[in-house]
Amino acid sequence: MGSLEGILGALLEGGIGSLGADGLLDAFLGSAQGILQGALDNAGDLIDIAFGSIDSFSATTPPA
Repeated sequence: MGSLEGILGALLEGGIGSLGADGLLDAFLGSAQGILQGALDNAGDLIDIAFGSIDSFSATTPPA
């Protein structure tokens, strides 16, 4: 949690330029990339589940 506090403090005090000067920009970007990748993976899983449900629903025969 300390690194997050450091990043947030740097943003509040000097913006993105301060992150670069403190050498924290790479950590910030890496963290953001990890969060975005996790969100995209979760969205992909939800889409797979949804299409699986649609496929199974459309594969059933309609009632006579």
